[in-house]
Amino acid sequence: MANFRLQILSEPYVDRSGEMSARRIGVGTVYRFFLFNDMILQCTIIMNKDLKVNRIYRLATRVAPAEVTCDSELRIVDSEGILYLKGDPSDLRRWAHEINTRLET
Repeated sequence: MANFRLQILSEPYVDRSGEMSARRIGVGTVYRFFLFNDMILQCTIIMNKDLKVNRIYRLATRVAPAEVTCDSELRIVDSEGILYLKGDPSDLRRWAHEINTRLET
């Protein structure tokens, strides 16, 4: 478990003209993330005690290894979009390692 600031969530969508585009969602908000064997849970922190699940990221859909960028953000790329998270550098490195270990299996 770790608290990260969502820097960018870019996911594909079809716009009104029928063209494929990408949109950014929830930028700048701090969420609590839980890393499980096969998924990452993104939760909103309510009143510093309760949690509401916002999104589930399936690790099986990852198309590239997770990495910590030169801007100290955790970058996770999957078939549904690209996720950039900001937080404690040691948490970011640990999460990248753990996600990549799960990709190898």
